[in-house]
Amino acid sequence: MWEVIIAGAAAVKVPGLFDAAVKATGERLLGPVMDSWAQPIKDRTERRSRIASAITDLAVKDIDANASLYKAEVDALLQQAGMRTERVSTTFGQALSHIADVEPETAGAAPEPPSEDWLNRWSRYVEDASSEDLQDAFARILAGEITRKGSFSVATLRLVSELSQDVASEFQTFWSNVIEDYAIAYPEYNRGEGWQRLLALREVGLVSAANAAIHRPQPLGPLWGFGIDTQLLVEVDPAIHSEIPIINLTRLGRELGSILPPPPQEANLRRFALESPNKIGWKRASIVHPQPDGTAGLEVLWTAPNS
Repeated sequence: MWEVIIAGAAAVKVPGLFDAAVKATGERLLGPVMDSWAQPIKDRTERRSRIASAITDLAVKDIDANASLYKAEVDALLQQAGMRTERVSTTFGQALSHIADVEPETAGAAPEPPSEDWLNRWSRYVEDASSEDLQDAFARILAGEITRKGSFSVATLRLVSELSQDVASEFQTFWSNVIEDYAIAYPEYNRGEGWQRLLALREVGLVSAANAAIHRPQPLGPLWGFGIDTQLLVEVDPAIHSEIPIINLTRLGRELGSILPPPPQEANLRRFALESPNKIGWKRASIVHPQPDGTAGLEVLWTAPNS
């Protein structure tokens, strides 16, 4: 089910400060933590081996039972413990590989490992992650946390481990409509299947339960901007109060979205210009196209009928 989380992963760029040597650096920083994860499994393995031997001896000497039945059960427990440890080790290595592929943004900064408590929580969730897709999702989360400590909360780790395929698919669809940290509350979200989809995201805490809006009290001048890199400029009547109904992402939603491919900003802004659910006070809406020489061109997408 986690194809939703890792779809288009090649396009994902985790901001970082690492170069080709990051794998060795990460192992040096987090190697002792990995050892601490593995030791309890090793201890349990030794104890179970002693128990298996004792069961065999007892069966042979005293009760003439079929010792192989008991031994098989203990071997299964040992194998399960080993698989869980291997998942953590493998996923850890995948995270380092993801970081090593990131081109550094700033040279000379020293990496800071995640807190031990965060890493221990991460490892416990990875132990239970049986699918390769889910393990890869946790690897990308760890890569982001190593690159920028504090990027992912423990609550997000728990959410990723519990999220169903249906809700993950709904979030992928919603994320593709995000403009900054919100999506426009189009009428489709107010009824029927759209409302049910939004409710599912609210129930797991990915979007806010409140009905929010972006307000532009008058007078604030004639222009209103939306978007970050690509922008939509809306020319408004400064004497008229305007507001746009939106759906806010929660922190969990923003963190989960950060390991997905970025939303198509220009397409989302174009739809917003044409289909905004509230255009009170709007006079004109235009997309800003940055030019190589530093200037910007405007493409008018919508004009008020009386303009």
